[in-house]
Amino acid sequence: MDTTAASLILEPITRERASTLRNLYELYVYDFSEHMPLRVKASGRFELTLDDVWWTRADHFAYFIQCRDHLAGFALVRAGSRLTNESEP
Repeated sequence: MDTTAASLILEPITRERASTLRNLYELYVYDFSEHMPLRVKASGRFELTLDDVWWTRADHFAYFIQCRDHLAGFALVRAGSRLTNESEP
């Protein structure tokens, strides 16, 4: 039996843990800076922010990805489609 899938957990992110998400988001932006015109600011950070919609809107969902009890990443999920402008089904 493959226990890898069983050891992955999506944990909803509360507003109280937003600072951890922002730290991870900074690393995410850094990874994309190789492919997009993103520049580090004088502060030494990219300073791209996450909006409060992840905690205030019913159609936005933020999760931490836990793997074997360790923080492995995050997922930001929005209902509907920005490409087709369709709302959730």
